[in-house]
Amino acid sequence: KVEFLRTRWGLAFSAVMNFLMSFNMAIGICVMFDVLPTTLNVGQIFPYVVILIGIENFWIITKSVMSTKKDFEVKHRIALGLGMEGWYITKNLLVEILLLFIGYASGIGGMQEFSVFALACYLSDFFLQFTFFVPILAVDVRRAE
Repeated sequence: KVEFLRTRWGLAFSAVMNFLMSFNMAIGICVMFDVLPTTLNVGQIFPYVVILIGIENFWIITKSVMSTKKDFEVKHRIALGLGMEGWYITKNLLVEILLLFIGYASGIGGMQEFSVFALACYLSDFFLQFTFFVPILAVDVRRAE
């Protein structure tokens, strides 16, 4: 279904930008609350956070929106697509948060710092998926019509 979009590369670029912005937001959140990792270098954490967050949600959102009927308005297609997959994405976020809390409860200093930073990344990524990526997807769907 993704092949029907006009700018697949644009969506891929916006997904990468979404991740980079969420990573930077996580750094800002950690600095604001004075919980920036001290024993870990942020550059060392970056590859692990990339692996954790991944791009699955972008693919799921795009696929669900593109699988809706084309005769609906774009805003209804977006709403239907998010309605189909919104609980799945939220449930995955809650499970990942639970796992990070378990990592934090381990008592290992480096693991606690990583868990706090990864939690900030997850929450900012979740926020940006719906406030940054979805509007870009809506514009692209509108352009494809």
